[in-house]
Amino acid sequence: MPYQIQKGEFKSISKQDAHNFFSMQRTKTIGGHSDLVKTLGWNCTGSKLASGSSDHSLRVWNPEKLESRYSVEFKGHSSSVDYLSWDPTHSDRLVSVGKDKMIRFWDYREAKCALEIPTNGENISVTWSPNGNYVASGSKDDVITFVDVKAKKIINSVKQPTETNEISWSNSGDFFALATGHGTVNLIEWPSLKHVYTIDAHTSNCFSLEFDPKGKYLAVGGSDALVTLWDLDEFICVRTFSKLDWPVRTLSFTHDGQYIASASEEIAIDISHVETGEHIYKIPSNATNKVSWHPYRYWLAYAGDEANKKGDLSIFENSKLHSITVFFQGYKTTAEVPEQKIKGKQPPFIKKYKPVTPGRRGLCRPLNNHLWKGRPIRSLTIAKRQTGGRNNQGRITVRHQGGGHKQRIRIVDFVRKTPGPHLVLRIEYDPGRSGHIALIKDLKTEKLSYILAADGLREGHVVESYRTGLSSYEEEQHEKIDSGAFITKAIQPGNCLPLSMIPVGTIVFALTTNMHGPAKFCRSAGTYAQILSTGNEGYATVKLQSGEVRKISVHAAATIGTVSNINWKHRKLGKAGRSRWLGIRPTVRGMAMNPRDHPHGGGRGKSKGNRHSCSPWGKLAKGKKTRKKLSPLVIKGRPRR
Repeated sequence: MPYQIQKGEFKSISKQDAHNFFSMQRTKTIGGHSDLVKTLGWNCTGSKLASGSSDHSLRVWNPEKLESRYSVEFKGHSSSVDYLSWDPTHSDRLVSVGKDKMIRFWDYREAKCALEIPTNGENISVTWSPNGNYVASGSKDDVITFVDVKAKKIINSVKQPTETNEISWSNSGDFFALATGHGTVNLIEWPSLKHVYTIDAHTSNCFSLEFDPKGKYLAVGGSDALVTLWDLDEFICVRTFSKLDWPVRTLSFTHDGQYIASASEEIAIDISHVETGEHIYKIPSNATNKVSWHPYRYWLAYAGDEANKKGDLSIFENSKLHSITVFFQGYKTTAEVPEQKIKGKQPPFIKKYKPVTPGRRGLCRPLNNHLWKGRPIRSLTIAKRQTGGRNNQGRITVRHQGGGHKQRIRIVDFVRKTPGPHLVLRIEYDPGRSGHIALIKDLKTEKLSYILAADGLREGHVVESYRTGLSSYEEEQHEKIDSGAFITKAIQPGNCLPLSMIPVGTIVFALTTNMHGPAKFCRSAGTYAQILSTGNEGYATVKLQSGEVRKISVHAAATIGTVSNINWKHRKLGKAGRSRWLGIRPTVRGMAMNPRDHPHGGGRGKSKGNRHSCSPWGKLAKGKKTRKKLSPLVIKGRPRR
């Protein structure tokens, strides 16, 4: 389970508003396989999409560059690849099965098969345990094979009394579900393998099943063209979705558990609301083999049996999506809307004003309606004494500063050493930074503090800091915690973890440089870094926003996600007065100065002579390297112009 949603995080929106939201998205089709695509899936961070085909190969795609030349092909199967599954705790490991009676483990970093385990039958499904320690595979002979990933061997094989079509592990890892040919779903306890319960889900074959991200429901698709939704606490059917006319081959929940996509052999994929059962949207498509929602976004990947498009897979999305808070009929929800590049129109996340005055003609502001409109907590602020860029002698030491509105400095916790759950009370504007800050309350001590807000963090969310490591968390819970399951639960936006516990490929911000220090990197609006590797002689390799790749201690910490206010770069102040309100004085060109004030000054006309561009103190600009030697921790410097 790569991402779990806190209870009460998302609120309902109307059917029409949801339909309008999905109708803004578009389908992008890409080709790379030479035969039908049988299976696909996203990794735990959403940074990679894998597909398996009848051409005996797998491909791993970059969702930001959906072209065949940017994909990586894996070969090794001697027959079609019928099913694949990503490791929920590692963004570079996946497993695949097919008719060649082999379970193959792949490592994206090595671009090859890392392990092959033979089985007795043709495998048709495979799934990982939530902690990433075990893999279960189902065969056509109705035998479930269990593999210990660390030991690299089969630890058990169980013959089922009925036909088994698909297997799925629960979010907690305590049991798994088997979809059978008798219309039932068998719940089996792990690791004892005792039969727990049988759900009479359908009147005929059960072909597909999936647990929702919250662990509350189990969805089952059958040959009767129905999708049934089962409450896992009481084992009762709470809802039925009946918009399809053919057997349901595949289904998938969105990352927030609000919507479910189901597909069959007909010409459309159905998207329905989970809590109400209402049909929301239909995606035109032929017979579909597999659908899979992105773990963090409203992107749906799917592939089918289109005769004229063999080897193609599609993604229901838009090329540029931005996460914002959209308000619908008094309710709010975090959603993603596409950036529109239409002449004369602004993207929907930017507010543009009518040009009734010259100062409003070019004014553009990001939509931040979710921000707190009151004053900050007084005890968490200190007075900011304006200096106007002058020292104690009254001389200007920093140019272009002066004036501006009276401000107070918010005391932001960049260390995040306090463990335990913290409730987000509100998201606030901070005049001292481009990103937003979140007011959080420790649920144990009720102490208030400010932290840098992650993109998508909202009032009512719960965040935690695991900076002190797993041992302190175990002491708090008074029990031994499985490290894989713990990491899976902890990878949520706004949570702070040591780099050693963060999966490779994860997007993070507010990185520290050592075990005890405050955050130093990626603190501005919309910035983030990506974990490239961990465990390299005590260092993690991180790619920063600037493109620089450097080593950082694995004991350093980072926060999951991206800094909030990602659309800050699109703002336009509209007039000079708004810069003065912010305490920014004008910047005068050197050519407009006198010769005594700037090397470019003086002369007749606008010429600066034959002099190379330089600063007021004669320091060369525009290409002259002024940086000292790179730090030994820098592997690759940031790109230069």
